[in-house]
Amino acid sequence: MSGVPHANDGSVPWDVFVSHSHADEARAAAIASALTEAGMRVFRAIGALDPFTSISDSVLRALRNSRVLLACYSAGYPTRSACQYEFATAYLTGQAEGDPLRRVLAVNLERTVDHIEPRHLRDVLLPPIQSIPGSLADVVKAVAGRVAAIPGVMGEVRERPPQWVTGTAVHPPNEFVGRWRELWWLHSALHPHVGPLTSQPTAPVVVVHGPIGIGKTALAAQYVRRFGAAFPGGIVWRSAHQPAPASPGAQRECLWVLDDADGDPEQVADHLPSDPGTPCLVLTRDPRLARLGNALALDDLDGHESAQLFTAHGLTADSVALRRITDATAGSPELRSRVAELAATSGIDVALTTLHRPVSPLLAPLAERLARAMHAVGDTGWDLLRVLAAAAPTAVSILHIADILGSLHGTDRLREFAPVQHTVTELLAHGVVPARPDAVELKLAASVVLALRQLDADPYRADAVRARTIQTLIQPRTTGPSVPARRAGSSWNDEQARAAHQIRSELIHRVTGNPLADGEGSLRDALSSLHELLKTARSVYGNLPPGSLHKAPSGADLSTLVNHLINDVLRSRLTHWHVELAAHEDVRPDGVSRIEHERRWPHNRKLREELLLIHREALDIADQLALIADETG
Repeated sequence: MSGVPHANDGSVPWDVFVSHSHADEARAAAIASALTEAGMRVFRAIGALDPFTSISDSVLRALRNSRVLLACYSAGYPTRSACQYEFATAYLTGQAEGDPLRRVLAVNLERTVDHIEPRHLRDVLLPPIQSIPGSLADVVKAVAGRVAAIPGVMGEVRERPPQWVTGTAVHPPNEFVGRWRELWWLHSALHPHVGPLTSQPTAPVVVVHGPIGIGKTALAAQYVRRFGAAFPGGIVWRSAHQPAPASPGAQRECLWVLDDADGDPEQVADHLPSDPGTPCLVLTRDPRLARLGNALALDDLDGHESAQLFTAHGLTADSVALRRITDATAGSPELRSRVAELAATSGIDVALTTLHRPVSPLLAPLAERLARAMHAVGDTGWDLLRVLAAAAPTAVSILHIADILGSLHGTDRLREFAPVQHTVTELLAHGVVPARPDAVELKLAASVVLALRQLDADPYRADAVRARTIQTLIQPRTTGPSVPARRAGSSWNDEQARAAHQIRSELIHRVTGNPLADGEGSLRDALSSLHELLKTARSVYGNLPPGSLHKAPSGADLSTLVNHLINDVLRSRLTHWHVELAAHEDVRPDGVSRIEHERRWPHNRKLREELLLIHREALDIADQLALIADETG
């Protein structure tokens, strides 16, 4: 059938359902028009619905009455919940038929493929559209061939629920929303043998780690709900603190979920299936367990997902009012859901007032989990958390925490630094503080701050720590930390002092010490500056005479610091981002400036965030280099 499709009756069978975000309206319309002119019945949500018909019901009905879905996969496509729901419906329909990509076709609207999930979809993309309509002929031909090979519509395929082999079925919260990017990433990582052209196969072990209340178990439960049927052997779900179940006959056809994993990585590994090819999902608060497999650091819901959560609770208000809820519940989607539910019935002001009461029922679940975790930390742990709570939402460096606790205890940074590092490790392992194991600064989410204040049994001490924290943080940052003068008779040589000073000077005066302002500067110039820093650090360190390297009395070690700077902070990031940016630079159109082309890059903000993280790590290294320079020079 040619011409404009009639979409008023969603029960009419459609050949192609064109899925796209609103921002890609023009390109999607051109594609849909070309398919229609080729004789296919095409459904497209925008401009194809009766204005008085419920869009969600009509779209869902049309989707179920379509043979295939064609995704206009732009960088914004994965961020749109409606698009991801449509795509997942077609994908899971094909999965029930034995081939998840049977009902799915995709046109990549970008020049790179990093935004496309699942990863094996990258291997079967339709020919790229360079100019419309000139390059549409190949797309139309491929879609027509797929339509001709599929006799029925998606709604005729019976959905297969996941089969639970052991344990009680675990269900996600009713108000679970979003997380599509994470769900697709999980599915790709748990099927590494699929799509070998664009990804290197790895063991199908995935570690989802994140702080208390971030939603790790809810994400895993939602994954099982959506994708559990992809594992014909069923689902094996158990806690790491329970005895291991009897192994199913065909392990590789099962999905193992190990919840609440903690402790030594080698001991946790003993709880994993004996067959290394068995897909396994490990849920933990401890980021150190990331070494067991492909790691996913779970973060809070983004703005779009939070808006969906509010809508799911029937909460409608202006964006400023909703932002108040988002900010007050940062770090806990579950708490945000509870506050939104109360706000929908009693108003936002009542909900936020209830949340901030000295003892709030809204905080009870989060406070209970935090209370169990806090048994593992002593007085130093509580004081450290009081410092972070006083500074929130500002991050505090570990060195500054040592300064504050030293002033409280009548000691100094050097004596407090080791106990603080040990305590930070414990807090990270128990999911109280959200950070990486090598983090140089820490901060608490708003939800955790509220819960800790409710749990703190010593408010007098909390006030004292708060006052000292504020006093320390408002003092202007000097070019170097306050350290003891050089010890008389020390054996430290001038070469080590000069090397530490030279590398520190490079850190302070390059982009590591002066990060790019938002939307300003050149990313290429920033990467070049980092590359020069790396070369300088290598040269200075390599020119030190043999026998000149010794650990300083503070514990600072020049060799460790320089290796950390070169290998962890700079080298891997430079290798990755140089290639990514170069690929974008290669396609700069004529007449577009280098800076403007950078601003149009989909990864522009992500690289700027990475540069800011490098800046923070570099400041910590600079502080420790100052200890060496001041003590040895």
